[in-house]
Amino acid sequence: MKGNMTGANKGRALCAGLLLGAAALAWSPAVWGQASQPGSTGQYLRGKVTAVGTTTIQIDTKDYPLDPAVRIQDGKGHPRKLKDITPGTPVRFHLNEMRLDAIILINSPG
Repeated sequence: MKGNMTGANKGRALCAGLLLGAAALAWSPAVWGQASQPGSTGQYLRGKVTAVGTTTIQIDTKDYPLDPAVRIQDGKGHPRKLKDITPGTPVRFHLNEMRLDAIILINSPG
């Protein structure tokens, strides 16, 4: 019986291993940061603008309302305006309570 595991013991060992692995991932800073609410940790997300409205911007086909004080700038930190954002523009963006409060236009002329 040395080293031989029964089917039930193998199942328990596999289950325990999976649980330990899941627990380790849950506490991993990289995974935790990605799983947290976007914008709550200062994270900037990346995407491509798919539509622009007067009070919303669609990024990767998801609509985001604009914060009334949204900051828009180019990659060099120069201020930009909403009219400078067009469909197809690659952006980095920050969410605060699911509202766009900062947008950086990537590779914008300026």
